Amino acid sequence: MATSVWCVMGDFNAVLGSHETISTTYSTYYFEFTSFLPASSLVDLDTKGVFYTRVNKGSRGLILSHLDRTLCSTGFVDLWSSLSCNTFPRPYSAHYSLLLLGRDSRFSRPRSFCFLNVWVEDPTFLDLVYSIWFSLDFGHPTSRLFKKLKLLRTSLRTWNYEFFGDLSFKVNRATDRVTEIQNRL
Repeated sequence: MATSVWCVMGDFNAVLGSHETISTTYSTYYFEFTSFLPASSLVDLDTKGVFYTRVNKGSRGLILSHLDRTLCSTGFVDLWSSLSCNTFPRPYSAHYSLLLLGRDSRFSRPRSFCFLNVWVEDPTFLDLVYSIWFSLDFGHPTSRLFKKLKLLRTSLRTWNYEFFGDLSFKVNRATDRVTEIQNRL
C-alpha cells in the first residue's frame, strides 16, 4: 500500500486539550479533533515561537488558544531530513501566521558566504585576513587566489562563530523576547 504524502496548515478551530487554551470555554470539536488525528495517521508538528497562535479579547477576558497548526502525513514527514513550523509576529490579525520549513539533505548545497560589516570594527579581523592572505606564495596566480579565498572563507566562518557566537540563535532569541513582550502587552 502506498503511503500518502500531504500536509495541511491553518486554523482548525479546535484544541487538543486544556493545556492548549487559556479560556473558560472549550471547543465543541475537542473529541472529534483528538480522535481524527490518529485515525488519519496525521502528525501535529510542534510550532516554534509563540505557543498560543490565537489571541482574542472575549466578554470574559483574554482568550489564548493554540488553534493554528500544521498537520502532516507520516509519508510527508519521512521525505524531509529536517521539518519545522515557525510563527511570525502578528501585527494586525488575531492569529499568528505559520511558516513551514523543510530541508532535504539529498538536495542541500553549500551555504553562501556572507560578509558582515561588524567584522571590520573588530581589531583582530585585519590580522586574520593578513595572516591568511600572505600564507600562500606558490603555484599559479589564479590557483593561489582561489586557495586563499577558500581558506579565508573557512577561517572567517570559524573566527565569526568564536568571537560573535551563533548569530542565528541570538536573532531567534531576540525575536522570542519581542514576541513575549507583545504577548504581555
